[in-house]
Amino acid sequence: MSLALEFESKLGPNRTHKGSTWQNSFKPNIAATHTRPKEGSGTTPAASTAINCTSPTVQPRQWDADCQARFAKGLCFCCNEKFGPGHRCKTGTFTLLEANPDDNEATLVEEEPEEDVDPNLSEFAAISLHAILGKQTASTMKLQGKVGKRDVLILVDSGSTHNFVSESIVQELHLIIGSPLSIQYKLTGMRCFSSLPLMAKSTSFKESLQKLTTPATFQFLATTTEIHLPPSPIDKILSEFSIIFQEPETLPPFRNHTHSIPLITNAQPPNIRPYRYPYNQKTEIESQVAELLKKGFIKPSSSPFASPVLLVSKKEGTWRMCVDYQALNKLTIPDKYPIPNIDELLDELNGAKVFSKIDLRSGYHQIRVNPKDIPKTAFRTHSGHYEFVVMPFGLTNAPSTFQATMNDLFRPHLRKFILVFFDDILTYSKDEIQHQLHLREALSLLQGHQFYAKSSKCLFAKSQINFLGHVISENGVQVEKEKVATVQAWPIPTNVKKLRGFLGLTYYYRRFVKNYGLIAHPLTNLTKKNAFQWTPAANEAFSRLKEALTTVPVLRLPDFSQEFTVESDASSEGVGAILSQSGHPVAYFSKGLSFSNRLKSAYERKLLAVVLALQKWKHYLMGRHFLLKIDYYTLKYLLEQRVTTTEQQRFLVKLMSYDFIILYRAGKENKGAYSLSRRPQQIDLFTLVMPVALDLIDLQKALKVDPHTRMIMETLQSNPKVVPHFSISGHKLYFKDRLVIPADDTLRGKILFESHDTPANRHGGYLKTLKRVTKSFYWPNLKQEVKQYVQHCLHCQQNKYQALAPAGLLQPLPIPDQIWEDVSMDFIVGLPKSNRFDTILVVVDRLSKYAHFIPLAHPFTVKKVAEHFCKEVVRLHGIPRSIVSDRDVVFLSNFWQELFKLCKTKLKMSTSYHPQTDGQTEVVNRGLEAYLRCFVQDQPLGWSSYLSWEEYSYNTGYHTSTNTTPFSVVYGRSPPPLYPYMPGETMIADLDQQLIERDQMLQLLKTTF
Repeated sequence: MSLALEFESKLGPNRTHKGSTWQNSFKPNIAATHTRPKEGSGTTPAASTAINCTSPTVQPRQWDADCQARFAKGLCFCCNEKFGPGHRCKTGTFTLLEANPDDNEATLVEEEPEEDVDPNLSEFAAISLHAILGKQTASTMKLQGKVGKRDVLILVDSGSTHNFVSESIVQELHLIIGSPLSIQYKLTGMRCFSSLPLMAKSTSFKESLQKLTTPATFQFLATTTEIHLPPSPIDKILSEFSIIFQEPETLPPFRNHTHSIPLITNAQPPNIRPYRYPYNQKTEIESQVAELLKKGFIKPSSSPFASPVLLVSKKEGTWRMCVDYQALNKLTIPDKYPIPNIDELLDELNGAKVFSKIDLRSGYHQIRVNPKDIPKTAFRTHSGHYEFVVMPFGLTNAPSTFQATMNDLFRPHLRKFILVFFDDILTYSKDEIQHQLHLREALSLLQGHQFYAKSSKCLFAKSQINFLGHVISENGVQVEKEKVATVQAWPIPTNVKKLRGFLGLTYYYRRFVKNYGLIAHPLTNLTKKNAFQWTPAANEAFSRLKEALTTVPVLRLPDFSQEFTVESDASSEGVGAILSQSGHPVAYFSKGLSFSNRLKSAYERKLLAVVLALQKWKHYLMGRHFLLKIDYYTLKYLLEQRVTTTEQQRFLVKLMSYDFIILYRAGKENKGAYSLSRRPQQIDLFTLVMPVALDLIDLQKALKVDPHTRMIMETLQSNPKVVPHFSISGHKLYFKDRLVIPADDTLRGKILFESHDTPANRHGGYLKTLKRVTKSFYWPNLKQEVKQYVQHCLHCQQNKYQALAPAGLLQPLPIPDQIWEDVSMDFIVGLPKSNRFDTILVVVDRLSKYAHFIPLAHPFTVKKVAEHFCKEVVRLHGIPRSIVSDRDVVFLSNFWQELFKLCKTKLKMSTSYHPQTDGQTEVVNRGLEAYLRCFVQDQPLGWSSYLSWEEYSYNTGYHTSTNTTPFSVVYGRSPPPLYPYMPGETMIADLDQQLIERDQMLQLLKTTF
């Protein structure tokens, strides 16, 4: 399009050229700027940027009296506003100015001959910069609209003189070019579209548009026609029911359902003291309590029940006050009301094209508590005791009560055009006219029963909507992008609890992922008891599962008027199946086979795949005729074969209730189910042979990404002397023979975890953890990161005591001369029974700090204790010269006294009620107890199986009192590192199992949390 050329044609024969001319081309992404001319110069630069013209030369306007007057007053040439630095015209239109300097001034650009122009043409056509860039100004209305089914951007009052449509849209939609516009001017080689139908804000209208050709591709419409859109039908409906979106001012009415809290027989009222809160949280709690009192949702209480409160952060950055009803919930009889299955809800949406979602405002608070149960909801804050009149969050039966209320409210319309999942209400329809009726009915029911919604969380009349973590449209169901992003950012799980969290999120979208069961099989195996060991197979499954969720397809919603097709297959690893309609997948299914099922014949595995698939989708297939496609020829005649085995009888009984036809399809043609049933190939990952197993590939990548390590490695290759103490070996960077770890949170976090959180390292303190890390690794600010990691360890904070300096002046015992000449001993009693043990005898060498932890079963005799002492201590270290202990009845017995009198061992007893005398053993006891609390808090009956590893960890740990490890003092050398075993490295089955069990023990934290 050539606006400049058209401008020339409009000037026509009335224009004469007296001076110099210049050209100025338009660049779409550069805003127009204005430069004031120098006074008396006779020429002025362009006042605005011109459109990229077909003709490269633009003929400027003359410098007339009007321009001279504007210049004298300091006004802009394009508007009447005062001109200054950074000035931009409000109109946003393009204006071409022409200077008419002295006749004698040299010509800058040779003037082109004028084109013959019809003298009757007198209109001026211009397009604004806002229209070119699709930007909105104070006077511009920006709308989303449609041309047919094509989404477009419409600018109203964009500052242009006429209506324009992008050339790319013309070509894409194959619009038919009509006759030119009736206005009296001609645009070179351009034609218009007469009365092109448009739609915006549910309103249809027609406009005459001019095709626009620009240097870049734009997909928007610009129109200068002023349009006053009437309220859409949806807006009218929302206005009619506006009371629903207001803040409720009174208590909700008593409904058919009130929340009751039935308790088990002889239940004692829980009375929990309030938690300790930071100062700012106290203010927030007081504010929310005052607000609830004002609304009447709570009232002061004198109930014997009391539960603490806590604050939970919301997405928008605010806080929600919740009551911790854990103690009350344990005493509550559970309600068995059915909760909807999300997959079944989504299946109801087939054929729907228009959706509205209504989110209730604090939905639980819109249901009353049964008056007799109000005292049970009592909660206590730092400033008062209150009880709920409305249903609070956190009660075990609250979801069932709320779902029952919603189901009763919408029961006549459920599965017809309304779906309800707690406080999320979805209205769906096949077209907009029908949707208006459905939405009106839903809002009418809410208003009639005094339910209130939050308008900011509601969406109305959308063609695509997010519902229950899925993206729903007429095309089907997709995964929500935010959830996929969460999966992609998920770090490698370091314990079973974190792994279960990852599997829980991915399992929510299992219907979208081909081969989900087989991909996740190595991970689900790690959730078994004492089975967590992160292996290359688990790492590959973790990566493949994250990758699979980023490429999930759009699953078609089931259409129950069409025939279903089931394709199944089985391999030695698992079974897989696809449910489809008209060749488009509806759902996927796959499952790994157990060891016993893997031993079955191919016939039995294929038959098992059929049975499992039909049972999985029986809610789709029961009572309907469908096709079953298999790739095993023998099964083609399954329904005609003579049943000869018990296995066939068992499976065929389960198939008799289905109506299907079997079609044989070769495996190479049955690719979907074929791949679902087969485990993907594993990739061998190399690991560094050191106490912490690191992925070598990840380490090398991180070394290249980190600017600091990359610079050091590049410098070492060119001039090694510049960076002393650093070296490169096997594509790894070392500092003083310690592996350099780049700035990668995953790698460093794994090292800190292995050096602090595992049973072999027993949640040691700062110095112990630092010594373990610095023995093999190095990175800048290592000490600070270790200190911060230990200080923020949740299990250390929950289970360890805070060491304080002892009061007064204590007299230490004399330091021994030889190891294991002077020992101290004590009992840890009152432990829960574990493998029949409930007591630990702790024996510590006072010089080396080496210790032995001996489990005992109560009741035990003095003779039994003496036998264990000789077996575990004397056998290894000889008879001690002295024994420091407390005044336990065992140590005061005649047997004990006479035994060590004969052994020439001096017994040193502590003063009654003064355990500081045996401080050495008391300190070890506290550490041992803290260790056991950290690792068996969820499984207290299993502490005895961890005792040997605690002894190993304690004796190989760094002690500040000796500046070394007890192991080094006793044996004169450092303890050898305990390398992790990678399953499959040995072909000896018993050895493989033993090493796996050893590492499972070392990974205790991962198996217990």
